[in-house]
Amino acid sequence: MPSPSVRVHGRAVGPLACLALVLTVASPALAQGPLRSISGLTEVAVYEATSIVNRVPYAPAAAQLLSRLADPLNNANRDFSFFNGENYDVFYSDDQGVPDPFGVFLTIEATWTGSASDGSMNITGAELVINGQRLLATTVASIRTGSRCIPAGCVPSSAQRAVDGDLSFNTIPRLGATDPNVPTDRIRLTLGFPRPTGTTLTLAPVSQAAPGGTLTFSWNSIGAAAYTLGITGGPGIATPLVVGSFACCGTSLQVPANAAPGTYRVAVSADNVVSAAVDVAIQSSAAAPVLAPVAPVGAGGLLTFIWTPNAGVLYDLVVLSGPGVSAPMLVGQAACCVITLPIDGTVPPGTYQAMIRGAGVPSNTVSIQILGSSQPLELAVTSTIIRPGLQTTLSWTDRGVQAGPFYDVFVGAAGAASLSLVATQQCCVLAVPWGSAPVGSYDVYVQDSNGVRSNRVTIRFDP
Repeated sequence: MPSPSVRVHGRAVGPLACLALVLTVASPALAQGPLRSISGLTEVAVYEATSIVNRVPYAPAAAQLLSRLADPLNNANRDFSFFNGENYDVFYSDDQGVPDPFGVFLTIEATWTGSASDGSMNITGAELVINGQRLLATTVASIRTGSRCIPAGCVPSSAQRAVDGDLSFNTIPRLGATDPNVPTDRIRLTLGFPRPTGTTLTLAPVSQAAPGGTLTFSWNSIGAAAYTLGITGGPGIATPLVVGSFACCGTSLQVPANAAPGTYRVAVSADNVVSAAVDVAIQSSAAAPVLAPVAPVGAGGLLTFIWTPNAGVLYDLVVLSGPGVSAPMLVGQAACCVITLPIDGTVPPGTYQAMIRGAGVPSNTVSIQILGSSQPLELAVTSTIIRPGLQTTLSWTDRGVQAGPFYDVFVGAAGAASLSLVATQQCCVLAVPWGSAPVGSYDVYVQDSNGVRSNRVTIRFDP
C-alpha cells in the first residue's frame, strides 16, 4: 500500500509543552554542531585564485571567522585581498549566510568594483583540517550575486566550482561585480562541509512514556565535551527544537503533563556529527481504540475500517506489515471513527497487518486479506429510463466462486457520496419495475461479498 512515512498527529502544542522545560528554535542545521567546536579541528582554510592559487588559513577561533566585517567592505576593511578592489570577508554562519560564531557553515563575501564582465568570487575551495585530515567543502548552501550581474562575468551555476574538489586556477566561480556606490552590495558564497570520517554517533532506542513520565536518552561517546539533544519533528513541531546540551553520554527528562501525545523524532549531535533520529512515543493514558475485523477485498473493492473512539482528534491508519511493506506506513487519516480506502491494481495481493492510532495510543492489530482476483465487476441496465408499465433489468458480471453466490445492490439519490444497501441478490440479474421507487433519478451499483464494487449507473423513474 504505497504511502508516505508514518507520522502521528495530535493537538497543537507550543514549544514549552514538548520534552524540555526550555526550548529554543534551532537553525535548519540543527543536526550539526558548530564548525569551530569540531574535535581535533586545527585550521579553517580558504583557497583564492588570482594569477596563482592562494591558501588563506585561520585558527578555528580566529577573530575573522567569529564576526562579519561592517559595511562597506573595501581596501581598508577586509579579511584578505590579492587584487586591488577585490576584497574578501570570511565568517561562520547559517546556511543563508547570516553571521553566527557557532554556525555550521562557512560564508565568504566579496566586493569587486572592477569590470562586471570579469566577475569575482575567485574561491576555488575551502577546507577544514581535523587531526591532520583535510576535509574539503562539498556543498554550496546558498549564494548571492553582485548587483552588476551580466552573463559575461556572472554565472550563478558556476558556484559549484568551489566544491568540485579541484583547487587549481581552472575552476573559479564567477558571481558578478558590486556597485561601488552601494556600501551594502556584496557577493556571497556559503559552503557546507561533510562530517569527519571515523565518527559515528548513535542514539539508543527510547521507551515510550506518558505525560508526567520520564524519558531516558543514551548515546555513545565520540570524545566531545558536550552533546546536543534535539527534536526534529512531532505534534506541533514546525521547526527543529533544541532540548539542551548534555555531558556524555545520556540524560533523563520529565515529560510535561500537558505534552501532546504522539510520536516525536529525536536526534543527538556533537562536533559536526549527527545521529540517526529515533522515534519517541508519548502515549496518552486514554483507552486504546478497538479496531473491528476487516473483510477481505479484491482489486477494485473498498476496505472499511471502523473503531471505537479514544481521546484522539485525528486517527492514523498504519499498515505494519505485508507484501512490499518494509516499515510501518501511514495510509489514511480521519476523524472518528471510519476510514474507507479503495483498492486498485497496484496493491499486491496477500495478508497485511494494520492498526489505528489516535493521540499516540495504538489499537489492536487486525489482519487484512487482499485477494488476487482483478476481474472487474461491470453493471449494465436494459434501460436508464423507466416509465409507467415498464421495467429495466440490472445485470452484472459473475465473479465466480471466489466472490460467492450473493451480491449486494446499493441505491441512492443520483450524485450522492454514499448509497444505501437495498437488496441482496443471487447472481446476476435483477428486474426493477416502474413504481418500485418514487419518481426521480437514482444511482445504482452492485458489490460482491469481497467488497468489490461495480461501476455506478443512473436510472430515472418518469411520471
